[in-house]
Amino acid sequence: MKPKLYFFLALVLAIAGVVTLSLHYDLHTLLSDELQQLSFAQAAMLFLVLFAPGSMLLLPSSVFMLLGGAYFGLGWGFVFNLAGFGVACAGAFLVARYLAHDYVKSHTPKRVQATMQAVHASGWKLVAILRVSAVVPAVVINYAFGVTPLSFQVYMLTSIVFTIPICVILTYAGVMGQDFIENGDLKTALLTLTLLA
Repeated sequence: MKPKLYFFLALVLAIAGVVTLSLHYDLHTLLSDELQQLSFAQAAMLFLVLFAPGSMLLLPSSVFMLLGGAYFGLGWGFVFNLAGFGVACAGAFLVARYLAHDYVKSHTPKRVQATMQAVHASGWKLVAILRVSAVVPAVVINYAFGVTPLSFQVYMLTSIVFTIPICVILTYAGVMGQDFIENGDLKTALLTLTLLA
């Protein structure tokens, strides 16, 4: 069986599993109850285990960053968000480069393919612009750059450094969102919405 077929089957099974769980269980309540019983280290490990593969399976990393801020606070939330984002970046990039190169290349949107052709000329600068602007979803960037000649080290360093501002904003928005849920402060909600915008 070809690597790209393994990748496709794993993706289908993972999505089917998440959909099935969502339909049969109240995942939010279930996760909240489970997290309350975990130690800080266990909660952090669970968060990272969910963040990395979740982001690789097309779930928005911004959602995980908001949750990380809401649960862990600004400091640790930022650390775990950046770590989870880094693992997801590395995983998707390496899958695209070594396991599903042809599949990713043939399924990358046309406008993203046109952008990727600029890698030869601009290299890390293109990664920086895409990370800061957030015009293209992070997961698409992760897979798309895996089929370019850009080196893994340059890609990872640039991705991490230029994701820091967005990571701070989303983590803080998660903290503010949790504060609004607990205290109902309208100013907090408006500040959160402003940050997200």
